[in-house]
Amino acid sequence: MSFLLAASRHGGVGMLRRGAAGMPRSSVLMAHQHQQPRQMSTLKTMYKYVFRSNATYVTYIVVGVVVLEAIYGKAIDTLWDSVNKGKQFKDVDWSKFKSDDDEEEE
Repeated sequence: MSFLLAASRHGGVGMLRRGAAGMPRSSVLMAHQHQQPRQMSTLKTMYKYVFRSNATYVTYIVVGVVVLEAIYGKAIDTLWDSVNKGKQFKDVDWSKFKSDDDEEEE
């Protein structure tokens, strides 16, 4: 922040073209040239494979919704079953309620 204030007080543009430590711009550029090339950013990758075509974007959305709905539905069903264990219709042992009179009805 103080670098920007100093640049604005002492002629602005010329100071902004120098590096943060007052190094000439060519030295700053050379320092960046020795670094490894950066990997493609996430947004550029998403654009390259998903957002470039409307058809792939819509397919991505539809498949994503179906997959997330299946995961969410299974998670909520599992949570509901664990909280209400023994209280649901599927948990009732119907053999306890069977009587001999039920067999004779026609």
